[in-house]
Amino acid sequence: MKRRSGWLESNLFVRLLSLVLGLTLWVMVNSGEGGQSANGLASTTAVLHNIPVTVYTSSKMIAVSVRPRKLNVSVSGSIIDVATVEAEASGIRAVAKAGKLGPGVHQVPVVIENVPTSAVNYTPESTTVEADLQQRITMYLAPRVQLEGAVQTGLTVGQARLSSAQVRVSGPDTLVHQVKRLELPINLEGALTDISRRVPVVAVDASGRVLTGVSIQPASVFVHLPVHGQQTTIPLQVQTSGQPAPGYAVVGVSAQPGAVLVYGPSTQLLQVHSLTLSPINVSGWKTGRTVYESVPIPFAGARISEPLVAVTVSIGQSGTVSLTHVPVQLAFENSADAYKLAGGGQVNLVISGPAQEVSTLTAEDVQAFVDVSALAVGKKTAVPVHVTLPPGCSVSNIAPKTIVVTVTPRA
Repeated sequence: MKRRSGWLESNLFVRLLSLVLGLTLWVMVNSGEGGQSANGLASTTAVLHNIPVTVYTSSKMIAVSVRPRKLNVSVSGSIIDVATVEAEASGIRAVAKAGKLGPGVHQVPVVIENVPTSAVNYTPESTTVEADLQQRITMYLAPRVQLEGAVQTGLTVGQARLSSAQVRVSGPDTLVHQVKRLELPINLEGALTDISRRVPVVAVDASGRVLTGVSIQPASVFVHLPVHGQQTTIPLQVQTSGQPAPGYAVVGVSAQPGAVLVYGPSTQLLQVHSLTLSPINVSGWKTGRTVYESVPIPFAGARISEPLVAVTVSIGQSGTVSLTHVPVQLAFENSADAYKLAGGGQVNLVISGPAQEVSTLTAEDVQAFVDVSALAVGKKTAVPVHVTLPPGCSVSNIAPKTIVVTVTPRA
């Protein structure tokens, strides 16, 4: 057997072989299938997905459909250039130029535009797209109001006024010829007063189906629709319940607005004179507040202009005043009878209320009375004393609380 050559066992040879293998492996890993680019950098390939297809036509034509609508595009070049394309791919478009083509279905070549760099190769998965071209036509129609919802009891709808008497409809021949009318849908539900708003124009076919794919100019029309009906202004009554904190009193109560419009049949409106809001409980209050109260519906089917109103309750320092020898008057007396009140027919009162209000009260500002409508002739009856006071005031004490009334036939 011959002796093996010594260079195979040489340490220098092993080191050189390792270096060559390492360089070869680096090139294979960094170049992929493409090897190296022209500038010496390692090359690669990437795929841009779902690039939208834009079809350019003449002003007399329109693309009804495009197949496919999106394309995948392969890009190849240096690693740096491909990375640049991937980072700025949002603006890339696939363009099919059909400006010289007439009606029909055409295979249109695709070019890639708006690319961030021309240093790479752009290869769409399909070099053509199928474009269905139709003639662009235009027609003019008068829009009409389409009312939705039932008119409320007592209301009627007048003639609508529109900001545009004619609206232009343009688009593909086959679609535009399907447009039978232009509608302005308006919902009457809950309407109490005139309706003034901008309403979108809707194109519909003979069956009432909404059509898309056509251009409408103007896209919306301003509509004024008068709503007529029986109405009347009804004042609001506001009230409180409970007592504020000791030393405080209700100075004033007001609603904003103080009246509302009520809509409905005239026979029922004549029976409504005011609307009373729910009492506002002021127990323990030391300062005024504004709260929102619901306005009651006076009768079934009625509509009101303001469902909510702001009620302001003012709270101030309270005071008291004592009024003596206040005369007691008769209420609902019988002219055929004579009435005699014990104790001279007078009472003493202690009245509480807003300090500014009660400080000026006199006996002439209050009214004490007894109801004698149910008293029997020839008898003496103890009747409770009632007192009418200015708003915000209350009786803290009354003496006596009852007065004996003697009824006799008038001579």
